[in-house]
Amino acid sequence: MASGGGAMIVYDKLIARLIAAGYGKKDGSGVSFHQLKRDGILSQSSWARLQSGKGDYINLRTIDRICARLGCQPGDLLEWVPDKKL
Repeated sequence: MASGGGAMIVYDKLIARLIAAGYGKKDGSGVSFHQLKRDGILSQSSWARLQSGKGDYINLRTIDRICARLGCQPGDLLEWVPDKKL
């Protein structure tokens, strides 16, 4: 989610955590959306926002659902990255 000054929330840790939890593709090329959808973790629109890599907003209900499923805290999934000019 972009804010004034170019800082944003990034979800790189979420992707790594999903892969570690067994949601990786069999060929090792990323996360399997079909498994996430099957288990009720992410909707297609939330997945598209994550895949965009632009720091788009993921709602807190989705973050809550992921944390409950993976047994983690929000900080284990996302990170605020400051503007490099700061």
